[in-house]
Amino acid sequence: MDKLYRDSSTLPVGSIQAKGWLRDWLQVSADGWMLDFATQKHKNIWPKFFWNRNNTHEVEFDENNQTITLCDYTAYLVDSMMRHAVMLPDCRLRREAEEWVRLCLEYQDEDGYIGAFTKPHRYKHWLEVFSQCLTFEGLLYWYEGTGDKAVLDAVKRGFDNLTDAWNAPETCQGIYGGHGAVYLRIAIKMYELFGDERYKKTAEEIMERYGWQERFLPKKKRGSGAPLVTVSDPLYQQHLVVSAEHVGFPMLIYELTGDRYMRRASEAGYEDMVKNHLTETGTPLGNEWLLNQGPRLGSEHCGSVDWMINCLLMGQITGEVKYFDAAEKVLFNAYPAAKRPDQRLLAYTHCMNELVASETSVPHTYNPTDWWASRAHFHTAHEPLCCNSNSSRAIPWYIDNMIQKTAKGLRIATYGPCRTEIGCGGVKGTLVEETEYPTEDTVRIRISFPEKVNTQIELRVPAWSDKAVITRNGRRYEAEAGKFFVLKGTFRDDEITIEFDNHIRLVEWGRAEFNLRPKAAVVTRGPLVYALHPRETWIRIPSPASAPVQDKKYMEVYRVVAKNGSGWNKAIYADFENPESCMEFVRLPHRKGKPFEYATVGIRVKGRTVKNWKLSGSKDEPTTPPLPRLPMELSETDEEITLVPFGCTRLRMAYIPLVNG
Repeated sequence: MDKLYRDSSTLPVGSIQAKGWLRDWLQVSADGWMLDFATQKHKNIWPKFFWNRNNTHEVEFDENNQTITLCDYTAYLVDSMMRHAVMLPDCRLRREAEEWVRLCLEYQDEDGYIGAFTKPHRYKHWLEVFSQCLTFEGLLYWYEGTGDKAVLDAVKRGFDNLTDAWNAPETCQGIYGGHGAVYLRIAIKMYELFGDERYKKTAEEIMERYGWQERFLPKKKRGSGAPLVTVSDPLYQQHLVVSAEHVGFPMLIYELTGDRYMRRASEAGYEDMVKNHLTETGTPLGNEWLLNQGPRLGSEHCGSVDWMINCLLMGQITGEVKYFDAAEKVLFNAYPAAKRPDQRLLAYTHCMNELVASETSVPHTYNPTDWWASRAHFHTAHEPLCCNSNSSRAIPWYIDNMIQKTAKGLRIATYGPCRTEIGCGGVKGTLVEETEYPTEDTVRIRISFPEKVNTQIELRVPAWSDKAVITRNGRRYEAEAGKFFVLKGTFRDDEITIEFDNHIRLVEWGRAEFNLRPKAAVVTRGPLVYALHPRETWIRIPSPASAPVQDKKYMEVYRVVAKNGSGWNKAIYADFENPESCMEFVRLPHRKGKPFEYATVGIRVKGRTVKNWKLSGSKDEPTTPPLPRLPMELSETDEEITLVPFGCTRLRMAYIPLVNG
């Protein structure tokens, strides 16, 4: 088998054990929506490992078929369940996962097929490859965490069946494009495990036919300087989640083959996403489709999860800090903001400025496909169920990528409290990380080996930190932002401290509509975006769509509205040259709760009430207003305003107008 072209790789499954607030967050994730779904045990689904066998591939796009009967969104759940069950071996979800794995192997077809269709109707539906690949990904994780060889054999037979189908005459090859191109990610893992050249060859063929590489980096015509295609923004009006996946797919071919054109294509796609389609919280923007930018456009939650996963993978492959920065920004901001802290309810879309989260609150564009914008309410079972099912994958994916192995030692790629089993030069040891990061600027690391080990430890210094001061056993170093700082030498019992030099930063939102509205700014510090958080009213409502829940006691749907007089209509003072001259980072009184339920840090700033800024829409269907019209009618006196981390809000104003704007 040829080598894989990657700069680092994850540690063996189970090596990293989350601690502190991160462990609590993982446990809440395991006990939240996933466990509710599993314990309902839909009577016509659970005995068949979530999937009915369809006697037709022409399944309409409706709630019950796409969520339950078909299998696409439950496959998200399989990957998430396997990861949580391995990371938390004593949790209740572990028992559910063990039963699911047993049934999956029991119902696998003799030829290896695992899926939702009877034999004459296999490999024709647009989401079948996608659902199978996510299932295999979860099962492979279970194998790596448990060593269950029967599971590995089942995956091998199932993935061989899927690979052989690529060239079968009855197969609709188009299902390997779009979401189905996730085949590439599983092919790499299978190639690494078995060295079967079919996986590599099929991955290259799928990428050549259905990849977006020439959108991102057009090839030149032979003998001509003209590009084959010209695309000014290759992601515009594309499905947000598919785009989040496809930006990283050429990089996976580079990982398999070393083809640098593919690497450059992913890099170009990433830069296009950053330039045109990311919010300050790091998630792709535009409701269900990548459209324009703006405070009131939504972000589909699946986009947050898949963008984070692909950034983690691109970071592994390239070793570049910016991709790990991007993953952290999503997980600490956009990801928790779309969920109730108990992880049971989720908003399919959320906005940077959002005072109403309801089925009618997100403004639609003139794009006829943008009806998806209507799912900003908090629901246990959105139509479709993709975001609810996909959501829980984020936290375990992040934990697995925190500490990685390189050819020369270890890399701490992202931060959070954990205890990690490590090995360098054949010697086993431990690495313990203590921190409240991202609400704390300091990370404390203890590395212990039973004997001296000559190795190196790379520490990520994010681009949002002006620099970092790193102390190892009392010796101080200054580290440059946006790079990995390398500690080399002999390690045995070492104390390492990283102190990030974080400052308040302002991101300007320029005047719009011919200067009819004021300038606005987003306030950031370190990896966190800060927002004004109004008091909320949660109103329980009937489900706007049918949902695949047989016991209605599990169904919860809420419309969330800013309370009257909650003081959201504020303008703040801002000095772009020196933000900290008028803003102060503060610690807030501690309140016990789940992670991201209550803010423990904030930014205090002076501001005034904007009297001519009120909710839009009607009394029965209020909506978030645009920024106020000029001239703003401001209150006569200044008041102190506290902004809190974006991830601690379910409603918020993140783009805030400026008193002097």
